[in-house]
Amino acid sequence: MLSKDTSLLEAFENSRAVIAGWLVRRFVDETEVDDILQETYLKALENEGRGGRMDNPRAYLFMIARNIVFKNFKRRARARFSEIDLHELPDADTSVDTALHERNKFGVFAEAVSSLPEQCRRVFIMRKLYGYPNKQIAKELGISVKTVENHLTKALKRCGRLLQERGYTDIPNRPGQTGGNVVTPDKASTEKSP
Repeated sequence: MLSKDTSLLEAFENSRAVIAGWLVRRFVDETEVDDILQETYLKALENEGRGGRMDNPRAYLFMIARNIVFKNFKRRARARFSEIDLHELPDADTSVDTALHERNKFGVFAEAVSSLPEQCRRVFIMRKLYGYPNKQIAKELGISVKTVENHLTKALKRCGRLLQERGYTDIPNRPGQTGGNVVTPDKASTEKSP
């Protein structure tokens, strides 16, 4: 009779190529696949060592691999936001006040994105940061394209609303709409009422 460790190892060996192919189809760079596979197996062993019950080791391995991919997406997104924030230097013709204003505005935007519900945030980051098409996001997350569109709409509205509440901008115009002027805290205090 096989021990639990052996059945997990056996499931991993039998599923390794399938999981690797699945990872590559999920926009994981081929150079990262082996690291993710190794981390998947180690996490499965660690969780099993804590007394975790596995009815379906193969499904469990896929779930761990998927979670690692999402964790990596999140880490890259945070790093990318940090890079933009840290390296965003004003142009020679940009004033210090304008640069500070834009930096603060970006901070409010980052706060808005981080406050989104997890699934909504994933969809928004995959679309806006990584440029994935809606259909691919739906496939990746196991949701419908309509749900992806709804999450994107919700994210854009919430981010726009927070920026507006903080006085940085109103919600951008859609084709056929009027208004949409950028209102900064400085301009808001100097604008005259009609």
